[in-house]
Amino acid sequence: MLVEPILRSVPEWFGIEESTLAYVSASARVPTWAAFKTYPIAAPSEALGFVSISQHYPLSAEVHCMAVRRSWHRKGIGASLLL
Repeated sequence: MLVEPILRSVPEWFGIEESTLAYVSASARVPTWAAFKTYPIAAPSEALGFVSISQHYPLSAEVHCMAVRRSWHRKGIGASLLL
């Protein structure tokens, strides 16, 4: 799953196993966008962070869950996910 390794990289924010699994499960049901680091051709991409959105009404939504891999903190990944 795309989001699980990212969530597990920041256990101080997502350290409750039951909650972490709920976020992982929800990411399959709600719109979820990810930021990737691309490598040279034919190599896999690494997801750096993600944001999932809950839309309650046609004109409003909220961030359901968002996380960036610890090794990519303070590099603008989170801000770019919210743009």
